[in-house]
Amino acid sequence: MLNWLKKLRRPYSKPQIAARWDGAQTTTNNVNSWLYADNMSATAAANEEVLRTLRARSRYEFQENNSYGKGMVLALANFTIGTGPRLEINLPDSAVDEIIEAEFARWMKATRLAEKLRTSRIAKAVDGDVFLVQSNNSKLPTPVQLDYRLIEAEQCSTPDQHQEIDERFEVDGIRFDLAGNPIFYNFLKHHPGAESIDFTDDYMSVPSEKVVHLFRQDRPGQRRGIPETAPALPLMPILRRYTLATLEAATSAAYWMAIIHTDAPADAGPAQIQDGDFAAFDLARNAAMSLPEGWKASQMKPEHPTTTYGDFKKEILEEIARCLEIPFNIASGNSSDYNFASGRLDWQSFFRAIEVERTYYEKTALEPIFYAWLDEALLIPGYLPPLGDFRDVPHAWHWDGFPVVDPTKEANAAVSLHAAGLLDEDAYWQEKGLSVEEAHRRMARAKESREANGLNASPQSEPQQQEADNEEEAQESEETSTSQSASGESN
Repeated sequence: MLNWLKKLRRPYSKPQIAARWDGAQTTTNNVNSWLYADNMSATAAANEEVLRTLRARSRYEFQENNSYGKGMVLALANFTIGTGPRLEINLPDSAVDEIIEAEFARWMKATRLAEKLRTSRIAKAVDGDVFLVQSNNSKLPTPVQLDYRLIEAEQCSTPDQHQEIDERFEVDGIRFDLAGNPIFYNFLKHHPGAESIDFTDDYMSVPSEKVVHLFRQDRPGQRRGIPETAPALPLMPILRRYTLATLEAATSAAYWMAIIHTDAPADAGPAQIQDGDFAAFDLARNAAMSLPEGWKASQMKPEHPTTTYGDFKKEILEEIARCLEIPFNIASGNSSDYNFASGRLDWQSFFRAIEVERTYYEKTALEPIFYAWLDEALLIPGYLPPLGDFRDVPHAWHWDGFPVVDPTKEANAAVSLHAAGLLDEDAYWQEKGLSVEEAHRRMARAKESREANGLNASPQSEPQQQEADNEEEAQESEETSTSQSASGESN
């Protein structure tokens, strides 16, 4: 009884839980797995030497020596930029809207801005970052002489590399203020990899207001872009080596090559053959071979490509394309294993990534480009109508619509959503890359053209009439079948 009372008086102690992060443990089995893991800052980890090496290897694999890699970055540019963005102005006066939209579109065409944006998307994926710098181009056939010049990542560099630099205020050619905003960019006048000139440290400092810097920020404090293809770089040589090794093995087996051998013991059986008889020799075409007694000739068996060759390449390609958010059928250019449902699932995530990238381009590139053009256009007397405070011009950007796998199903779905009040006309045409006003103008022009050429006013009337005729024929067929069935029963 006394012992039991002593136990009640003992203070309660919480049980000790032995818990830990497995990933934080270093063992003999995993010590090499994270041998190169570090705690460096974003700027220190992606220093100039590291970025130079990553860019060179990324260009080698994704632009110069691999068809799959080249196709992936081209797909990113073509899906993201497409034929180029289109500006929609939403001022109260629609006539003013059309003037600004038309003049800006003419300037974009003259400066080949869509082509430059596609190139910038490729450079952003392969090099990590790219710059568009304002310039004056007197050769442009438009009143606005503003132009943008693409500059590769290497040319943005700190001129004097011998001085110690505080990464809070300057990182690889970019000077920042205390709030972390870029003040100006230092660009080398000549590419450091150019061979036709003597490389010098001559550079130009450009205010940040005249520079568009495109890169993906993956870490807080990151000031320069890392190639988006960097995680896939170790996989590209594996794919190339495996393909070449399989090809060499299959090629060797395909050659007409015979191996002379015997199944008998070395000290008995068939006639002895001298060492010289084992030398390699050429076989004449359509010739017969005579061998000593007990010896056989056989051709090397083809073992490659194995049945898992395609599966292995598919797995590697899927892993390579994943860091770029590209589905396998786009990365490989092969949709033979896809059906309608699986294709839509893969493309949904890809299209969402494209929409995010387009939003980034609108904010980072298109907005400053448009306002720089508008600023100069308003200085030209009589070129544009007066706009007052032009910074408040309401506008939107439209991009190419995404392709659909089954247009009929997509159209039926749009009709159902519209009937249910879940899809308005403006949202529908935005998905197609058009403003509702532009869509109406196109339909009006098409209607006028059809009427002028003596065609039906609406192209929908013929399919609708055909559908009605089909329904009528089906109903008549059903009535005939019912009548014949009733007649048979009466007989």
